[in-house]
Amino acid sequence: MQIPDEIRAWAIDQTRAWIEEQRTLHRPAGGKVPAVATDAVRGFFTPAILQGARVTVVPVIPNPPFLEQARALGLPVDGIDFSRRYGLTVVDTILISQAAPPPDPLRLIFHELVHAVQYEFLGLEEFSRQYVNGIVAGGFDYYRIPLEVMAYDLDLRFADNPGATFSVIEEVRRALGHG
Repeated sequence: MQIPDEIRAWAIDQTRAWIEEQRTLHRPAGGKVPAVATDAVRGFFTPAILQGARVTVVPVIPNPPFLEQARALGLPVDGIDFSRRYGLTVVDTILISQAAPPPDPLRLIFHELVHAVQYEFLGLEEFSRQYVNGIVAGGFDYYRIPLEVMAYDLDLRFADNPGATFSVIEEVRRALGHG
């Protein structure tokens, strides 16, 4: 689907602002990544990522209010429903839904920490741009967003190879073309 540049720019700006708002709202209530999770993922992430991340349990992952505006503009955003997701990372703050408890909490933490690494490399503005462009390029299918594909691929690798560590930072760096 072809999206006019001004609508794409609006969506990127709205996404960035919403992420900032969610981080500001939820980070103060966040706690450190639980010790059991930190112990399980220590060999994959740097101490800075593990110490800097915060986890906040929320009743439900909120949907950005601008999704309704996007729908009114004719964008097929029905497949983008964060309220049905287990978790969401807003920069360095992981929201975990009480409404949709994850089947594997360690894997969820791993997946969300991958996003924290992506934010670290890209910054909020570029992360927002790549996420929105990925939604459009993936036909508005959440599971085809490249940043999500990367996180799911790495969390599957984590789950399928117990005891075998790898550097998430190096994998993300390579995947993003940062050397």
